[in-house]
Amino acid sequence: MATKLSRRKLFKEAGKLVAGAALGAGFVGVGSGALVRGQAEKAPEWPWPYAELDPQAVAAKAYEIFPQGHCMYAVFGGLLLELREKVGFPYTMIPLEMAEYGKGGLVGWGTLCGAINGASAVINLVTENYAAVISELTGWYTQTALPIYQPSNPEVEISTTSVSGSPICHVSVTKWCNASGFGAKSPERKERCRRLAADVAAKAAELLNQVAAGTFTPTWAAPASVEECLACHGPGKAVDNVFGKMDCLQCHERHM
Repeated sequence: MATKLSRRKLFKEAGKLVAGAALGAGFVGVGSGALVRGQAEKAPEWPWPYAELDPQAVAAKAYEIFPQGHCMYAVFGGLLLELREKVGFPYTMIPLEMAEYGKGGLVGWGTLCGAINGASAVINLVTENYAAVISELTGWYTQTALPIYQPSNPEVEISTTSVSGSPICHVSVTKWCNASGFGAKSPERKERCRRLAADVAAKAAELLNQVAAGTFTPTWAAPASVEECLACHGPGKAVDNVFGKMDCLQCHERHM
């Protein structure tokens, strides 16, 4: 004979199922610390909270994780992992893997350097003044002899540095290869980009610390060639077909 449930028992069992589903929903999320028992934490309003970071710790972390996902992943992760340590939630919600697409200047297209791309994503996340900070970081990248970072136990020894003059991966890598004599697919070039990622991560942390302390003052200025070329080619000018901040003479000849 089939067992019959009383109305009271039926409601009791149904209540258990509903409570169990609600409790389970309270633990759905990405990363430890993202949620609390029985209730999802709500992500804060933008910009997200920031805590002062040690640039050298950020650099070391970026260098360490570079082999897992290359340049953008390393810089993004170096900053993000330190923010997880210092702040915790909501940075525990973000998977590092979302930054892998930037390797090789956008999956090997050689466009924007992944190191700058990864740093910019974090900068944009934590400050409303992101445009000025990203411009400062990018200007520093284009005018500084890189890499600077010296790992304690490198897999490959390199000593050559180069000034890219450009935030474009293709230009940056090629200039270093020409200066060093190593090929674009060589272990030495990979080591160069690994150290460069550490440099960019550290510089981004330095600039964000300044923003948090209220001491950030932009120092970068566009090359003279930009002003010269935009005088004719810039918005509202005679030709009106260009906007940008990169050194025009990297790719074009002066014709004034």
